[in-house]
Amino acid sequence: MRYTLLNKLLDRKLTHPIYGVWATPDLDEARDMLDACKEHLVIQGLTGLQDKFVIVEEEAGKEIL
Repeated sequence: MRYTLLNKLLDRKLTHPIYGVWATPDLDEARDMLDACKEHLVIQGLTGLQDKFVIVEEEAGKEIL
């Protein structure tokens, strides 16, 4: 399995400027990446957008809760 972060508002996978799509085969690592993403939103004063970012299991295309 492979997990990615998705911006539900734009329906786009998150990409890192150097490394490309934020993806990992490890669900715990994906959760850590999502936490870091949400932390960045807080720092930027965009807390209202936190629920728009989720983890998606790529093969099934399903959101991970």
